[in-house]
Amino acid sequence: MRSLIIGLVCFTLFSLSFTNDAKTNELTKQLAANNFTHGAQLVSGYRSNSLQAEVPGVENTSSKTTLYPFESNGKWGYIDNKGKLAFNPQFEYAGKFSEGFAAVKKFAGKWGYISKDGYSTALEFDYAEQFSEGLALVIVNGSYGYINKDGEFVINPVFECARTYSEGLAAIKIDGKWGYIDKVGTLVILPKFDFVPGDFSNGMATIFDGKSYGYINRSGEQKIQSSFEKAGKFHDGIAPIKEYNNMWGYIDKSGNYVILPQYTEAKSFSEGLAPVRTNGKWGFIDKLGKIIINPLYDSAEEFVNGLALVISNEDNGYIDKTGKFIWLPLVYRTSSFL
Repeated sequence: MRSLIIGLVCFTLFSLSFTNDAKTNELTKQLAANNFTHGAQLVSGYRSNSLQAEVPGVENTSSKTTLYPFESNGKWGYIDNKGKLAFNPQFEYAGKFSEGFAAVKKFAGKWGYISKDGYSTALEFDYAEQFSEGLALVIVNGSYGYINKDGEFVINPVFECARTYSEGLAAIKIDGKWGYIDKVGTLVILPKFDFVPGDFSNGMATIFDGKSYGYINRSGEQKIQSSFEKAGKFHDGIAPIKEYNNMWGYIDKSGNYVILPQYTEAKSFSEGLAPVRTNGKWGFIDKLGKIIINPLYDSAEEFVNGLALVISNEDNGYIDKTGKFIWLPLVYRTSSFL
């Protein structure tokens, strides 16, 4: 499943170059002319019954309850944060809920969205990403655009490739180059990146110069030079990086180490904790580098709403911040699609 998503959303390498405001204005006018001249009504409203989800006969799911995808016998459904079944397994693919909706795909069908109460869109998209900042990235006939929660195209599918919104900006690809647009489709950073840049987080995004990673700000200015073999997102002012011939550590927004290189692998902080791999196993550290959850797992994801996905030979499932499983392990087989 991960390979499908990577192929569709064009997660390639990163790079950076700059240009002038005059050309930015010219491209913006061209986009504005193209963006609202066709195909504005490609999806039905989010309260249609065209794909009524098979909610089991249990108590109604609260709008405040977090739902998590799980797989059973090759089909995907959802459980809540107590391990209680919320949606029967029925989908070929199931994304995580975000802003009240989750992207799903029926078998041999297309993509659409479900809400926590079971209402959904028609399955009309070639691919659909999760909602972020009120908009969702979708693909129609090989082109990328953005819909709102009413199922209407806010930015029509005119891009060669695109990524989800983060901090008000989204990376888009035009004529083989990457840049950033705002939430009305105006170019903010002109397409001059040869490789897809990262999502903005804490005002910074990763870029790649063909050899090494660095970071730019929201104006497209390089703030941390490209010197890293690998680099992750900033969260809480800290980002995981790996220098050549060194281990993973964490830097601040000035590029200075706050946790020295010592991990085989490391991921971004979320909710005060970050997954790190040491001695072949994954655990979690705090922002001082102290181990909070011992390295016991073959795989670990960041925390979301108090839970993190972990996988090992013995225990597969979601843990809380104490390392306790929220339900009996091996009942459900989860996926890093989260």
